[in-house]
Amino acid sequence: MREDQYVALSRLVQVLGRRRTVRSGPRLTENTLIRVGIDLLLERADRLVGNSEAELRASVLDDPPPISQGSALFELGDGQRTDTAPRR
Repeated sequence: MREDQYVALSRLVQVLGRRRTVRSGPRLTENTLIRVGIDLLLERADRLVGNSEAELRASVLDDPPPISQGSALFELGDGQRTDTAPRR
């Protein structure tokens, strides 16, 4: 996992924690989101095609964005965008 991915996951956990309507039950962690991502990837395994990380990612998205633009994971409260696209 890249550092930017971990930072984005940590921020997303915080955002989701604030959005929770039920405070009891298991707490949300970065590992929770990783497990959800793995489950989603395995559900869509038959759609995986490509020779690179970017191509594989695009092949499993419902509506793949242009690879050159990347995709926003979520909007932060201050209007900043957290990208999942790898930095080159």
